[in-house]
Amino acid sequence: MEQMTPTGRPSGPVILVTVSAKAVGEIDKTIDHLQKVKENLIGSERNLRLANDKAQDLSIKKHTRNNPTMAKKFEDLKKEDGE
Repeated sequence: MEQMTPTGRPSGPVILVTVSAKAVGEIDKTIDHLQKVKENLIGSERNLRLANDKAQDLSIKKHTRNNPTMAKKFEDLKKEDGE
């Protein structure tokens, strides 16, 4: 005869299987959630790396070389400093 818990439920393998199934289900949900977080972090890292690479390419010299408008602006600044 199967033993009963104080609440009237059977104790033993039936409860263990139910708890184990719930635990496995919760672990699967957690793994799925963590996988999504990992994918988002990898995507963010990739985007930050691309943005950083583009920022590294920026320089005043690169954007002002052979630019007559900027050459005039710098020349005007030199004249102002000389006055």
